[in-house]
Amino acid sequence: MRGGIVSGGALLLVVLVCGVFVAASHAESAAGGDAPSSPAEQLIVFIDSSGSALQVHFRDETLPELEALADELGVALSVVDVSEAGGSPPGVGLTPLIAFQNWRGRSIYQGRYETLDRVRNFVRTARFMPQGDDKLVREALPAWDRGRATLVTPIKVTATRGPGADAFDLKPPAITGHLASGMERFEVAERVELGRSDRQWYMDFHPYVAEDGTLFVSSELYSQFHCHEPVASWLDDPVSGPVDEPEQVFAAAAARAEAEIVRLLAESELGDGFDVVEVPETSWENLGFALPERPAGNTVDAGDVELVRSWRVDTAAQEQTPAVQFAFPAPLDGYSGEATDITGEVVLGDGLKLADSTGTFTADPASVTMGESDLDAYIHSGLLEVGKFDSSSFTFDRVDVDEAFADQPMSFGTIVPAVLHGEFTMKDVTLPLSVPMSVEAYVGDDGRPRLSFTGSWSLDLMEHYGIEGPPGDDAIRHTLRYACRIVLEPAGE
Repeated sequence: MRGGIVSGGALLLVVLVCGVFVAASHAESAAGGDAPSSPAEQLIVFIDSSGSALQVHFRDETLPELEALADELGVALSVVDVSEAGGSPPGVGLTPLIAFQNWRGRSIYQGRYETLDRVRNFVRTARFMPQGDDKLVREALPAWDRGRATLVTPIKVTATRGPGADAFDLKPPAITGHLASGMERFEVAERVELGRSDRQWYMDFHPYVAEDGTLFVSSELYSQFHCHEPVASWLDDPVSGPVDEPEQVFAAAAARAEAEIVRLLAESELGDGFDVVEVPETSWENLGFALPERPAGNTVDAGDVELVRSWRVDTAAQEQTPAVQFAFPAPLDGYSGEATDITGEVVLGDGLKLADSTGTFTADPASVTMGESDLDAYIHSGLLEVGKFDSSSFTFDRVDVDEAFADQPMSFGTIVPAVLHGEFTMKDVTLPLSVPMSVEAYVGDDGRPRLSFTGSWSLDLMEHYGIEGPPGDDAIRHTLRYACRIVLEPAGE
């Protein structure tokens, strides 16, 4: 834990006191008394004292980090135990849940509560750009109503592969029906309106038909908050059955994915799990969280922070967080490093649409480091041939965006799942490359907008570049995994 954070026992006392205080405020307000005034800015954390393993983990591990973050950002921290308070406000349908408010308005955090960097960005953004009330509309997909929260599972089915694929003519709508038949809790809904405390889980299914007529269905499950790294993968463990019984095969694959969602809701330590709120709905004001008055002399309006079409890599931000990191798969993941010098530009499409954007990111091979000078010298001269090749780049000219965001402009505080399609060039060898990304607009420390691209991909170094990896199994030592978090600022400023 960071220095200055209160101990778990002391923090629990704070949590209990806050819960009792909020419950008392609710009772006083209901009786006609005056609710206490709200701090100018505060982070509000909703928990439940039900004692579930997930709540205990959040209380013991995450709350101290959130307290330190609130102190760092100069905002008050209030903890509300919904069971003690006897109610939760609109938009708070699950716990743990994080909200922020100031005189401009109120916002509810959408992201993994274990990812403190995203919570920090959320607070910075909400300070200037409070959320609106618009709902995210999704159509024709499985949904699960859990109390005051709704879960949905957007489904993607890739093209059927394999020597028997030509004889398999089942279309995606029929496959979706087969998948839905395997789920006990999710039912296909024609239209769903999702609020800030509703959740999505993405299911990807990959059918393969063997020459002997066996249908294999492998699958992956993704959190909506990390759409490029699956929380569960069955690529090497497909469900199988006769090709003339596709419903049973797809239903079994969907049932397995649904069971994993149920498990993660109760056990995830990444920040994807939650408990459903089962207390009545009450107002924010009844809980003592009326919006504060606008401070005297404050002249900065939310409208002063606007997104633009043209962006460039924020080199100052990248000095704090590596733009590109790389490592070989386990057990060779001790061989890892980063590229420290990244430049690039992105241009959003008309109407600030991500779907129509283009861009280029360029790395200086001389900035690649694995933390040891002698090893870096070998990499620069022997593997990357820095004297001969002075840059590596990824240029994209097509972006596939999740259908719910395809026609929407980029907006603050929303994670947009996307796949960037383009070409990767290293040592003058150019390859087609598709990179799953999470794209988010937020406000930086300086009150200016930022755009972040977070994603991951893999390359076979031997096949494409003739580069030998460290000693080990060929399937592992030839594969290099990349991860990026590239931060951009408005160009031309």
